[in-house]
Amino acid sequence: MKELKLDLLPGNLYAARRKAEQQKEKEKKNREPQKNVVKIEGVSLKVDRIDGDKR
Repeated sequence: MKELKLDLLPGNLYAARRKAEQQKEKEKKNREPQKNVVKIEGVSLKVDRIDGDKR
């Protein structure tokens, strides 16, 4: 019961509200489609410049 009283103090109420908002944002991000990270291996090191300038 003491924990409940501490949560209702004005400073803790603000912190609790902020924490709830952050939790909502986190859940929102988790619902969004996640981008896949792909590791690319074995790429040829030979690179031709687009403008054709050979150095």
